[in-house]
Amino acid sequence: MRKGNDVARVIKAEEDQLVELYDLIYGTVYVAFAETRYEDPLAKQAPDNLLEKWLLAARELVQTRAVLDKRIVGVLDSTIAWVNDITAEALSEGLSTDQAAKKIVEQWTEGDIALHRAERIARTETISASNAGGHQGAIDSALTMQHFWIASFDGRVRDAHDTATNPGLLTPIPMSQSFIVDGEALLYPGDPSGSAANVINCRCVEGFVTI
Repeated sequence: MRKGNDVARVIKAEEDQLVELYDLIYGTVYVAFAETRYEDPLAKQAPDNLLEKWLLAARELVQTRAVLDKRIVGVLDSTIAWVNDITAEALSEGLSTDQAAKKIVEQWTEGDIALHRAERIARTETISASNAGGHQGAIDSALTMQHFWIASFDGRVRDAHDTATNPGLLTPIPMSQSFIVDGEALLYPGDPSGSAANVINCRCVEGFVTI
């Protein structure tokens, strides 16, 4: 039973770490990019009330679980699947359930699995948070803007995200209009309303033009 509790603690600890990671990324990157994209010819910087609004929006995006429900559940499902695979492997080797649990905890803590996963999440969420913040900053600007999708021009970009093969994504559209990417409506690259297959490891960015 004790070893089973150790495995449960591994999964709970990962969930807690993920919540902290998301709070940190969205609380800093979102606001920074909102401020960068904000434009007002009559002001040198965004007013304090907008900075407060963006910080609140970043927190709400995470705390209302618009991000967490999709992303964390997906990550934890992956962890649980990994635990099940290691357990089945250990039992097939003739190990007891306690020994299987010990193997899980050892591989998790000594194999840097959590660290590698956190690095991947940080890459994805930093881009997502920067695009989300930039999008809101453009909306709040004193100037009227439109937005367009910019792909990463390399061999790793998804076909559905490739503006070279989908030139319509490069066409500026109203800020309130979503991009249709692989059949999904996304307001910006990394939009948490999108599926994991359309969002995770996406390196695309959102561009803006003043009209």
